[in-house]
Amino acid sequence: MSVERIREILIEQLWPGGLSKGNVAYDELTVAAKAIAVETDKEILAFIEQYSIRNTLEDFVPMMERSMLRNDWKGGWESDDPDAVLILLGQVFEEADELEQAVLNGDSVQSALEASDVATAAMMVADLMKGIPYDEERYNGRPVAEESIG
Repeated sequence: MSVERIREILIEQLWPGGLSKGNVAYDELTVAAKAIAVETDKEILAFIEQYSIRNTLEDFVPMMERSMLRNDWKGGWESDDPDAVLILLGQVFEEADELEQAVLNGDSVQSALEASDVATAAMMVADLMKGIPYDEERYNGRPVAEESIG
């Protein structure tokens, strides 16, 4: 099996939304794929099956789903409005503030719920960003993460 195919399988299993070249995870998966390439196909499939989702995520993802179900009445987050991403990013920060308060209060249950709300809002931002082409003029060649909002 080729390194490229191994990398594709890893991306399909670990990042169903896909990864693009230049992404740190993509580069790390390329290194992992090269290391795995020496193994047999059966060992590769066993590796993917074993590591396709971590135990922590198995507990966390249902919490995110519950968060989404609680908010289904609001409708979806998909939007053609260019400000939708910024609005959702604001929600990430609001949820992070709520998480901080729960942590400072020592409330482990509320902290877990707020953490899932932060993750859910961040996932929505990532989902919307998939449809937005990179605007080099806007970011002057800087990575998007360096763009300040405010």
